[in-house]
Amino acid sequence: MKTAEEPNDFNEIVTNIFNDIGGTDRSNNDCCSQSHGPSNSNQSWCDIKSSRRDPEMQESDSTMRISDNGNGIMDLSLSLDGDMRLGHDCDLDNSDLCPDPSQTVDSRDPCKQVDDLLSKELMDLSVRDRTSIYEELHGVRSLAIKENDSEINKDIVTKALNDLNHTLEHRIPAHKKTAFLKAQSFLYTSGTYVNDLTFRLKFLRCKLFDVDAAALLLVNYLELVQELYGDICLSCPIRLIDVQTTKEERVAFRSGFIQLLPYGDRAGRRIIMITTDALLYSTYIRVKIFLYIWTVASNDVATQQNGAVLICWDGRKDMKLPSPSEQQLVRKLFSAIPLRICGIHFCFPDSHFYRMARAIFSLTVGGAEHRNRLRFHIGEEIELKYQLGTFGVPVCQIPITETGNVKTGNFHKWIAMRKIVEEKKSADAASLSHRQSQLQLQPFLQTNVMNWNIQMQLQATLMSTQYMINKNMSTQNGTNFNPTTSFVEYPGLNDVAFRKGMSLMHHPGNDYFHGLIQSKILEHDAASQSGKARIAWWVVDEIRKRKGRFLSWDQQGWWVVLEDESKIRLKVAVFFREWKKHRRAEQNRQTISRSMKSTYKFQRLQGSRGMKSCLSLSSSDDSDIESINN
Repeated sequence: MKTAEEPNDFNEIVTNIFNDIGGTDRSNNDCCSQSHGPSNSNQSWCDIKSSRRDPEMQESDSTMRISDNGNGIMDLSLSLDGDMRLGHDCDLDNSDLCPDPSQTVDSRDPCKQVDDLLSKELMDLSVRDRTSIYEELHGVRSLAIKENDSEINKDIVTKALNDLNHTLEHRIPAHKKTAFLKAQSFLYTSGTYVNDLTFRLKFLRCKLFDVDAAALLLVNYLELVQELYGDICLSCPIRLIDVQTTKEERVAFRSGFIQLLPYGDRAGRRIIMITTDALLYSTYIRVKIFLYIWTVASNDVATQQNGAVLICWDGRKDMKLPSPSEQQLVRKLFSAIPLRICGIHFCFPDSHFYRMARAIFSLTVGGAEHRNRLRFHIGEEIELKYQLGTFGVPVCQIPITETGNVKTGNFHKWIAMRKIVEEKKSADAASLSHRQSQLQLQPFLQTNVMNWNIQMQLQATLMSTQYMINKNMSTQNGTNFNPTTSFVEYPGLNDVAFRKGMSLMHHPGNDYFHGLIQSKILEHDAASQSGKARIAWWVVDEIRKRKGRFLSWDQQGWWVVLEDESKIRLKVAVFFREWKKHRRAEQNRQTISRSMKSTYKFQRLQGSRGMKSCLSLSSSDDSDIESINN
């Protein structure tokens, strides 16, 4: 079957995504209204692959085949120089794919179509909002609501939590919160975390205390959790074992194609990185891993307030873009992430494929809230890192080698640490459950002295269980774990991190610490022993005023909080000594450099004088020869 006018396949894909987004955005804007009707499950399909053999793919004449399968569905295929394969099924009867008149632009150029959309969404913002987004993108400002321990702030937070509970209970229709209602049914059986204030507060912080938006985000999060992990994760938070239920999921997770970096950016925001090699796995697995990592990152209060940054890096292998039906799952993910995304950076080589893929990526990351924070960086690896550095990203921490391989050392240590943390939480939950059962049995035990042995047996069982859990946490991970040790996952914005053999000047807390040392170095030189100790304590107090901690790296893969004051002062004193050595070495290098420059100038001066004497001698010889000839 041949149509009168052959459509452009890539244009048609982008147009369909536009239409899908239009319907999604319109339904999400009214979080507490009635449903707009069930969405059609017949999604279009596309398959785009890139070839690394020809990074500078040129546009050429395309071959298009159109056929009718007899069911009203057009099958189209497009071939470009053998470097790209693109297929597209367009359901002619799908009423959900009708164009949105407010988003209709030039259909002949899909890339321009996306650019116009991004420009329009930015221009719709006020100058103040647009400037705030730019400043937060570069890490020089945070839009987070300031929280403190004042009574006024506590009242505001309490009111927001009460309003959120009222919205969840009464303003959202039941058919839109099935997972939320399912979680509530576990309240008196296995329990649920959904009613915890700390859990609900993260959604309020994510939406800057917009109650309606936070309620919609919480409901979307639970719906996606139920879809990906099942009802069990409505009772207890997502764990490592829930992400690695199959061999393929374990391989995908441990590949490091999606990982949480061990350090934040200059603003203290967590960084989540994904390479395009992750597209080798199914969208279901990617979204499952992605949601777990976002959930773990959202457990930190500072990250809830400051937000996070997402970096997408080009991988080594051929990339297959997700189909529109899979893109729908990705958009569902971005509508359920329990963290505020401050910036999304796509870093790709300059090729025709990625220029076209940019359009699809732009329309897959969710609504205007996320698209306004999109940044595309094109160029070679060193150019990409330089561009990321302007946004406060520590490029030295990007886990990509010069050959393009993914570094997994830190990520595997992070996995081991997460296993210990989750097992410790399970042990604490078991201990809490035992104490609650003890309180329930206490009246019975007090009235029956003969049951004293039962109580002793229960305590012995609890101690034995706790011992076995701690033993397993040590042996299974190959560590000597101490349950009383206070360790953290990553250094906070104001923390000072000590790690032997590694420079951490990119960390803001260490940068501030170095500034304090440098400001007191001359006074420390001239001070007595008691004076040096006083200066060291002053540095410690300045860090503590900013609610900073002193952290030491444990080779087992985590940071340990230093609690011993004498050890902290000793480390500060050692740092003063090392800084003096560094300053003396720098002074020696400058002295040697000045000496070498002076010697070089003297040699040049002597050389020029010798040349002048030679020239004068040769000129006198020439005059003598001329006089003799005359």
